[in-house]
Amino acid sequence: MRRRIISRTGAAVALSSLRIVRVSFYGDVKHGTSREIAGVFEKWLATPEFSARERMFGFELTYEVPTVYVYCHEAIGPRGAGPLFLFEGTLGDETADPIERLHDLVQLFATADLYCVVDYTPIDIDDDPIGNEVTILP
Repeated sequence: MRRRIISRTGAAVALSSLRIVRVSFYGDVKHGTSREIAGVFEKWLATPEFSARERMFGFELTYEVPTVYVYCHEAIGPRGAGPLFLFEGTLGDETADPIERLHDLVQLFATADLYCVVDYTPIDIDDDPIGNEVTILP
């Protein structure tokens, strides 16, 4: 598995040079069903203990504990493009590198044959950015 990481400035980023404790992230998943999206998040979060429901205007998923927050919802994409799911959150798990966890999420979506892109920014305890935004591609 080859990982591609590109910063918004186009500069390559070496994973070994990063020691980030907390990140803010957002991403999108093209195609798929709400059941597939929920299944991937269940594997990634390692728990079925999240709120997932069908709303009047589509699917919505929420998960929140002290170190992890995830919100995902179905969005209206371009006509004929199929379902689009947007997600965002913060990740600050002291037991695992948050960037590696985001790579794991992208890989889980790829394994499910779903295209996912994640953008993240290192943040401080007050949720203020302390680094450049970086994109993780499948």
